[in-house]
Amino acid sequence: MVGYLYANHLKNMDMAKQAYATFIRNYPEHELVKDAQWELDHLGKDVNQIEELNKILSKDSTGAKTDTAG
Repeated sequence: MVGYLYANHLKNMDMAKQAYATFIRNYPEHELVKDAQWELDHLGKDVNQIEELNKILSKDSTGAKTDTAG
């Protein structure tokens, strides 16, 4: 969360990078390491620059059903 706050609320990418890297280094077995690494890999990118998200968005815009409740 520290990395997220630095990146998204304080707009301090250097501190966000440091926070994510420190978390990954100090807690390599933690269940959130993959999430922290993903955030680190995409730090500072616009949502439109992230290929994985564009694939999800393009599936949604083609009318693919995303609601499994009905």
